[in-house]
Amino acid sequence: MKRLFSVLLILVLGLSLFGCGSSKKESSKVKDEKKKTAGSYEDYPEVDANILFAICVDHKYGYINIDGEMVIEPQFDDAEHFSEGLGAVYVDHKWGFIDETGAFVIEPIYRHANPFSEGVAQGQEYTKLGYIDKTGAYVIEPQYVGGGSFEEGKALVQMEGGKFGYIDHSGNLVIPAIFNDLPDFHEGISRHYEENAIYGFVDESGNVLVDFQYDSVGEFSEGLCYVEKDGKYGYINKKGETVIDIKFEDASNFYEGLAEVEVGGKTGF
Repeated sequence: MKRLFSVLLILVLGLSLFGCGSSKKESSKVKDEKKKTAGSYEDYPEVDANILFAICVDHKYGYINIDGEMVIEPQFDDAEHFSEGLGAVYVDHKWGFIDETGAFVIEPIYRHANPFSEGVAQGQEYTKLGYIDKTGAYVIEPQYVGGGSFEEGKALVQMEGGKFGYIDHSGNLVIPAIFNDLPDFHEGISRHYEENAIYGFVDESGNVLVDFQYDSVGEFSEGLCYVEKDGKYGYINKKGETVIDIKFEDASNFYEGLAEVEVGGKTGF
């Protein structure tokens, strides 16, 4: 899937550079790459053959299909790639959604919108953001100052007081809005800092798993995470136990059993 997206990105980028006022001609290398990859969709039958991608031509956005053919002529001020059968487009300083014929199915009334995911999309008409269905009706009323797309039944939102949490499709907070910055869950744990910028770790229910005591932290990988205290780095486990002494000048996350560290100005693993 990632390979296909990269292939399509090359195609879209090539067309965008060609059409958005750039005077640069395509290099033979780009042309050759597009020729080599143009037919690769056949290797990925699980991908929707009707997917459309936004491109820019002469400062207007339209859509091409997976074969690079123009499907919706450039006419919009901005646009997002199609998702779940609809594309978010920007006209006259407002966002709306079109179908694959280019017809509006949700009129452009939003100050902010994002592609559909799990049947809903962000919609913001005024100061607060909510989530709409494919008819444009709010299924979660506007009440957030920021938010992300739904993934695996959850969406990141920012509350009016500035805290971050996660909601479900009913708008219920399933991960409490306790985070001062964007949560970053790895292996079921996210770093979290208090007002004095001292870090610890919490689980997806907001329970503190590792006390707030570190100056900076990494992310859990292979059951371990690097932490910084008083200018030195070491590693802890998910219980908060120090398993590799805090003695390094720098450290990084573990990957395939190894982590890069610095001692005496020299790097090793």
